[in-house]
Amino acid sequence: MSPLRTVAVLVVFLGLAALEVFNGFGRISSLRDARHRELVQQVRRDHDELARRLTAMLEDGRRRAMFLAALPDAHAGLAGFLTAFEDVDGLAHLTADGVVLASLSRGDDGRSLGPAHPTELAAWLDGLPRPPRAGVFVGALDPDAPGDPVPPRCLAPTPAPTPASAAAPAAAPEPDAPSGWLLLTLSPAPFLEALTAFRPLDMSASRLVPAADAPASPAAEGGLHLTTPLEGSPPLVLATELPRDAFDRAMEPLRREYAWILLPMLGVTLALALIGAVVLRLSQRSFRLRETEHYLRWIRRVTDRYRALMEGAADMILIVEPGSGR
Repeated sequence: MSPLRTVAVLVVFLGLAALEVFNGFGRISSLRDARHRELVQQVRRDHDELARRLTAMLEDGRRRAMFLAALPDAHAGLAGFLTAFEDVDGLAHLTADGVVLASLSRGDDGRSLGPAHPTELAAWLDGLPRPPRAGVFVGALDPDAPGDPVPPRCLAPTPAPTPASAAAPAAAPEPDAPSGWLLLTLSPAPFLEALTAFRPLDMSASRLVPAADAPASPAAEGGLHLTTPLEGSPPLVLATELPRDAFDRAMEPLRREYAWILLPMLGVTLALALIGAVVLRLSQRSFRLRETEHYLRWIRRVTDRYRALMEGAADMILIVEPGSGR
């Protein structure tokens, strides 16, 4: 076989083996990308479902506050309302300017009732604008953060007249100004439980943060960063961040499927290499046989020429050994 044909055979079989290897790794890459997209879509669905659940919990608290505020003499039945709603930690009746008239909170045992902590409630009220406005007020909620979380609160205007001071009669309220406020303090436990129960890829990754504190930079390459705005004052964001390592750990079970792709790929590659070696060997054997036949024909031609020369010569050739004279 000529060198050119040998090179051609080697190129063909090496190209087939390389194509099989490329196809195998391409299937592995496609499988990995498909699994990654599936995980991202699942996390997005669960994240959106958590956002809807938290929004429904906040909306339910807002509706309860509006319902209680609309009742006549709502400030007189704080204990009954607090006993009826297990997920409410406190109720307070405020004046139009945000001064506490009556307050009641649930004890640590979940059953006893007592006045709200004056320092904590006063500090929260000091952060409200004057005059206050209705809304849902939620601070940052992070299951992994140390310390006690700031509970969500709902503020609703009350139509009942605010009791006048004995020293001075109450001034006539403005047409659109509320005569008082009902403050409903929700228990943060259900919110934290919902955030803790959401463990995408077996890790805690979600928290409620004010929109101003939400991370603006995207997640690292290969990771995931999701934010969903929620209604609240200040505006809230449900943030979920997953690093690339979490996805790598979640895709470790794919290694078995990788083996089912790599083993046939290696088998086909070895088979192509064996077939190529056999074909090359047979081609070299055929080439050697042809070269041998060509050489034998050349030997016969040379032998016949010298035989004809010797047989047709008219001279005699005598060969004598000098030492012995023979």
